[in-house]
Amino acid sequence: MAASKSVLQRRRPRPQGLVLAALAAAAASAAFCCSCFAGGHGVPALRPAAAGRLPLIARQGNMIQIPGDIKNGQRLIIEGIPVSVMEFMSKKQGKGVAFTKAKLRNLVSGAIVEKTLSSGSKFEEVETSTKRGTFSYFDEQTNSYVLMDTETFETFPIAADILGELGEWLTEGMYMEFEQWETKIIGVKVKGDLILDVAEVAQVKDNKKDCTCVLSNGITRSGPPYLQVGDKVLIDKGDFRIIKRLSAEEVAASARAEEDLKAR
Repeated sequence: MAASKSVLQRRRPRPQGLVLAALAAAAASAAFCCSCFAGGHGVPALRPAAAGRLPLIARQGNMIQIPGDIKNGQRLIIEGIPVSVMEFMSKKQGKGVAFTKAKLRNLVSGAIVEKTLSSGSKFEEVETSTKRGTFSYFDEQTNSYVLMDTETFETFPIAADILGELGEWLTEGMYMEFEQWETKIIGVKVKGDLILDVAEVAQVKDNKKDCTCVLSNGITRSGPPYLQVGDKVLIDKGDFRIIKRLSAEEVAASARAEEDLKAR
């Protein structure tokens, strides 16, 4: 009897606090096991370390494979230089490896080159940032247009060959948005209206025909026969034709709209 009593004494019920702690530990262990397998089907769940690598996966989506992904107008990094695809042609010779010949424009210098791209090769797309600023002046020594960041007052040159015809329509202080790759400006966009003055008008015998006029930038354009010297005209930013003559109210409204753009 004495022995039985001692056994019973050793089997006393555990305090309630210890029992609750054991149950909590068991529940935590079960939750951990479930989190290791999504849906209980043995598929490992995404761990925080893996989640941190998701941006790298997203950047891989910007890789362009030759020849399936290439297209005209695409901008790629080839041999460390940003280029734009002007045209391309894919070809396979007999049973050999296919290749793609591409005509490319250097987005920094404006130079045009031709490259042969191997089938299966991959190139990263050009990633850029956007800045706002104004046109300052044209640098004849470097044949480039100089733009100024309105926030930092830094100046950036952009090759005349990159701007093309748009460069001839820039006026000092014109507000624009420019595209930057690393430290280079590779593109600009005029944000406000493109407005110029009529400097000269050729005599028109037939009032039903368009007149020929010289604008304040020295470029000649055809316009409606009622245009006069001193008129302000709205220019199409795509093909640079005269759209219409602007009234004083329209010029003022355009100026207010540009100020609103700067304030955004």
